[in-house]
Amino acid sequence: MNAEIVALLEERFPDKREPPSLDEIEEWQDYIFEAESQADFDNRLAWANAEIEPTGWKLRADLVDDDVQIVIVLDRRNEA
Repeated sequence: MNAEIVALLEERFPDKREPPSLDEIEEWQDYIFEAESQADFDNRLAWANAEIEPTGWKLRADLVDDDVQIVIVLDRRNEA
């Protein structure tokens, strides 16, 4: 019975991957900011978000004091 309950819970609430480390985020940020065009920047940000998406986190570019920064946020829209 317990095994059935655990199996049902794992099916309904699958484990999300661990969030990326700060080192990984820093590497992704460097990669994104090395883009030579806006389209390249957008593609690199989309790639990073595809990598991080299973964790429930999301990267976004924000303007802070006239400086573009990459921010990591928890995306709660997909939670049940």
